Amino acid sequence: MNIRSSLKYTQEHLWVNQFVKNVYVGITEYFPQSRGKITKIDLEQGRSFKKGEVCGKIHTKKGKEKIIMPVSGIISTVNINVFLNPSIFNHDFYSSWMMSITTQNPGELKQLMTAEQYRKLTKTPVSK
Repeated sequence: MNIRSSLKYTQEHLWVNQFVKNVYVGITEYFPQSRGKITKIDLEQGRSFKKGEVCGKIHTKKGKEKIIMPVSGIISTVNINVFLNPSIFNHDFYSSWMMSITTQNPGELKQLMTAEQYRKLTKTPVSK
């Protein structure tokens, strides 16, 4: 499993990549492996959420999973593939982001997991 050291991670198996005041959020490779193939994603563009609030749902062949907001902010953009082709998130893990968030508190990014912490959570060996 590929875990990129340049990203931050959540316990809900999302990756987070910061670009100035915006962060891009995607689904890790571990998510569909552990929760089942993704069939649909529900997100609300334009709404403001606090870190830890439920901001959407990921539907899988095994059920529904809540999307937990990794940082406080406004979901400023939702990737069109969320609606048109959600199955892309089953195999195109790092080039297909799910949403962009305009952060209200960039300091919250420091509370997310590093790649090494996420590797330990998922019991993934270091790639050589």
